[in-house]
Amino acid sequence: EDFRQGLHSIFRSHLLVLLLTTTAISGLEILAIWCLLAASGVELTISQMALVMGCISLSTLIPNAPGFIGTFQFAFYVSLNMVQHDGANGVLAATFAQVFLFLPVTIIGVTLLLKSGIKIR
Repeated sequence: EDFRQGLHSIFRSHLLVLLLTTTAISGLEILAIWCLLAASGVELTISQMALVMGCISLSTLIPNAPGFIGTFQFAFYVSLNMVQHDGANGVLAATFAQVFLFLPVTIIGVTLLLKSGIKIR
């Protein structure tokens, strides 16, 4: 009953904001990955990009090392092979994503954690 009431409150007042925010964030993520692939020498159609994004998004559900190291590269490699592109370019794009998209956020997060004074045990 509580779960149903919680869903009802989301649908009633914030659904449009939730949908617009989700669409904007997903669009920016797709654009970032598309740019990284283009920088790696891979040009994809919209349908190919949808397949690649689906594969790399699902790859984050697989147990892996911190920062998706290895698993992320494998997902790019396999998905680009499925759309008839060189998987090595996918490994390069995945590494670009980790360096340019994940690393800055991680550094900022660690810095804020250290400045907050929270002790990690």
